[in-house]
Amino acid sequence: MTGMRTNLKRLLAGGAILGAIAALPLAGASTAHAADGGPTPKNALACTTRAEGRDAFVDCTNPTNVTIAFRAVVVCGTGLDGKSDWITVNPGEKGWVQYRCGESSTGVGSINWEEG
Repeated sequence: MTGMRTNLKRLLAGGAILGAIAALPLAGASTAHAADGGPTPKNALACTTRAEGRDAFVDCTNPTNVTIAFRAVVVCGTGLDGKSDWITVNPGEKGWVQYRCGESSTGVGSINWEEG
């Protein structure tokens, strides 16, 4: 009888450990979400994008009352993706940036901008 009790205790202990392990991804997911800082703020600049072969352009107007920096974020066909240099745009003014995909690229795949 004691052999059955020992086996039962081992079985229950093993189940508790498996249950604790199964709960780990849930705990990790909730802390990862909390660490990301919540929703991404909306861009304040009014921008348009265009591509010409391997060149990507972002033209922005600043409709706010604060100076804002931005840069192009470009996905390049078969080449490495990249980001342009940062520039700042004063309130009420316009600015533009350009990024050229590498020679091994098939051209610009997509263009966006990042404010910061």
